[in-house]
Amino acid sequence: MCFPVESVQTVSVFVYGSLKPGELYYSEYCEGKVVAQRSAIAYGQLYDLPMGYPAMTFGDQVVYGMLLTFADPAVLVALDELEGYVEGGVEMSTIGWRSRCLALKESHWAGRGFT
Repeated sequence: MCFPVESVQTVSVFVYGSLKPGELYYSEYCEGKVVAQRSAIAYGQLYDLPMGYPAMTFGDQVVYGMLLTFADPAVLVALDELEGYVEGGVEMSTIGWRSRCLALKESHWAGRGFT
């Protein structure tokens, strides 16, 4: 998960793995809570972890995912718990982190050489 962008009433989150529509955790954490979704990219470095799910860090590679917009920013509590994010820092036993990043919707990158 990369970057919550908060507005007055909504929060948008870039997802690239198990939180994408049709993937493992979408129905439990996102279904019925998402008010908008669109294809998007973000720049980073994607890793396949031995635990069976991906992780994203800072980098310059194109990462394809979805930008999910939620009506209630409180959804971040459940997403943070799933991702192992701890406010104010990351404990050694967790891998979750939260970062602001630029996520471009498909209309900004489609047909511009991103593969």
